[in-house]
Amino acid sequence: MIKTVCLKNFKKYSHKTIHLNDGVTLLVGGNNEGKSTLLHALAIWGFCVDYLKHTKGIGALCLGYGGTGVGMNIDDFSPINIPELKYLWTNLKPSSGYNLTLKCIWDTERKENCHLEIGLALSNERLFIKVTATNLEKDDGNTIPRVAYLPPFAGIVDKERRYYPAEKRRLIGQGLAGGVLRNTIIDMYLRNQKERIRLKGEKSKIASKDLTNLRQTDPYEQLNNVLCDIFNCQLIPTDFDATFHSYIKVEVVKGTIENKRFKTNPDYKKRDIMIEGSGFLQWLSVYTFALDPDIDILLLDEPDAHLHCSLQTTLMRRLIELANHNKKQIIVATHSVEIVKDVPLNYIMDVNKGNCKYIQDNAQRCKLLSGLGSEYSPILNHVQRTHKLLIVENNSDVTFLKIFAEKLNLDWPTNLTIWATTFAQKERRQVMSLLNQEIPNLQSISLRDRDNELITTTHNTLHDLSLGEDKPFIRYRKWRRSEIENYLLSKPVMGRMAGDENLVNDFFQNQGIAYPNNIDLFIQSDMVDAAKPLFELQGKELIETFCAGYGFNKFDIAKEFSADEICQDVKTIITEIVEMCLE
Repeated sequence: MIKTVCLKNFKKYSHKTIHLNDGVTLLVGGNNEGKSTLLHALAIWGFCVDYLKHTKGIGALCLGYGGTGVGMNIDDFSPINIPELKYLWTNLKPSSGYNLTLKCIWDTERKENCHLEIGLALSNERLFIKVTATNLEKDDGNTIPRVAYLPPFAGIVDKERRYYPAEKRRLIGQGLAGGVLRNTIIDMYLRNQKERIRLKGEKSKIASKDLTNLRQTDPYEQLNNVLCDIFNCQLIPTDFDATFHSYIKVEVVKGTIENKRFKTNPDYKKRDIMIEGSGFLQWLSVYTFALDPDIDILLLDEPDAHLHCSLQTTLMRRLIELANHNKKQIIVATHSVEIVKDVPLNYIMDVNKGNCKYIQDNAQRCKLLSGLGSEYSPILNHVQRTHKLLIVENNSDVTFLKIFAEKLNLDWPTNLTIWATTFAQKERRQVMSLLNQEIPNLQSISLRDRDNELITTTHNTLHDLSLGEDKPFIRYRKWRRSEIENYLLSKPVMGRMAGDENLVNDFFQNQGIAYPNNIDLFIQSDMVDAAKPLFELQGKELIETFCAGYGFNKFDIAKEFSADEICQDVKTIITEIVEMCLE
């Protein structure tokens, strides 16, 4: 994966270094801010790599090559559409020599910081390209990332001939991916059939375990699975015989999954993918090239342009899953408000006035969306999708709960919205009552510290008795101990962290507290009176003082707990949260 891009005298950037994450990156910003410039730079870099490899051989990309550059006319330059070659240069001012450079840096399994810089020069309306800096050796030639660029709508041609793999890769590198869509599907299909034959061997059928693994990992199987989920269809490549056929064909057929098999609708006649709607073709193009094993980095310029808003978010979620599962890098320029609202923060790069940085918080997301002409409330937008809300006093409370859930082998819900607020229970109830009128089937748990309130106001189920009965849309819960950090006050756990339980005794004595003997025998029980001294301690202050003396933090203490040492109160609330999200 490319981790750094360095640009000099290229379009909007006279000098620019951009750092990229693995997986999916969303380039978000206003018009003419530089999103497409970054995509174009990577597309041209990939095109130049393929062009030099094709005309001069792999040696032209490696150390020690002393050959001259390669020239071309604008008709040969195909990665992006420009009226004249001078439009590649900042302010349209090419000067003598290879003064426009595109440099990419990446790691491989055996070598860090591989780099390859391509220089471009313009002379007499001809473009010349050559390698101006590299640390690659011939053995590194096959590790160069393979790039494909899809413009706003790549489209497909009505007649597509069969290409050899090298021809197909070259056309993709030239920005003509839409012209080889059927070839890419057929190549994936043929690999799939070859693998099925291998897995079957001499047996009558493929073993169930092997077939399951194939359906989950094979690109052609993944593509058809997604098309079936989203569009209720699958692809059928037709046989191609060069003796009789001039063009290749991929057809689509509608149907449903029955008993793990795709069953075609009896009244539906299969047809070429060309006649399907633009939304389907956009999805098909994007997902096919994202799955193509011959492509490492996919550049997408507004792939959402022809998609309904619900399909926009679905596409992006699927691409994120695919990138993480298949170790792909996908870089997307988008103006889609729905996508920017939906994806995690660490996928979003703010491209603004020459700055390209990943955003860190929802305030930055709100600012981006405001620039796109949309108002955005992170919590409100999220709960409209999940319909499940956990209200806590601090985000750190959720961190503790997630740590303890993992210790208890419980999966923390992904369909849960978190709202951290210092609002009292009555204020929370008022807000939730209003939300309930707008969001159907809304459910929430409001969890607070007990602080200085009487312990009799909390039931052993953690029900906050001071609020009366729960409502269908909100459940009132309150810790029985004074605050959540109080549940970290366990002498055995603290003793392991400090290295000696006697040090924990000394700590409590120094704080003027007599830690009750055998108190840890009661922390899982409902015997409030027996454990009352521990219930009333100010846990946050004590834990932070204890941690400061040893150089660790309160979350480290939480991670030290075993499942058996976690208090029953904590188990009760985590179980209720998980069960609510399953309803």
